[in-house]
Amino acid sequence: MSTEINVSSLYKGLHFGSMSGYEKLQWKWFEKKEFDDNNYLYKAFINDIKYDPDEIYLKNDGYGGKCWIAEIFDTENEKTEMYRFRNFVDLVEVFDKKGYRFVEE
Repeated sequence: MSTEINVSSLYKGLHFGSMSGYEKLQWKWFEKKEFDDNNYLYKAFINDIKYDPDEIYLKNDGYGGKCWIAEIFDTENEKTEMYRFRNFVDLVEVFDKKGYRFVEE
């Protein structure tokens, strides 16, 4: 079973639950390069993103809470974790702090 992580909402824009193209992010990834004797390239693959509003979101007409959940497999720790977020930019910020960058290929 994977861990569920609540992502802080840094971006203050409203989100009313429309898919907003998030389906195209499935199978994209974040990557982190570590240059040492082994030169590792770690990837965190977005296996799935689903609309899954939490109770706060449902009770506040999109003014609070989180409405998305992403299943991400990270090759660095070989774990799949679920990230509950409001706007994708918040998820990008989480991985940025871990040393990853989002790859748009």
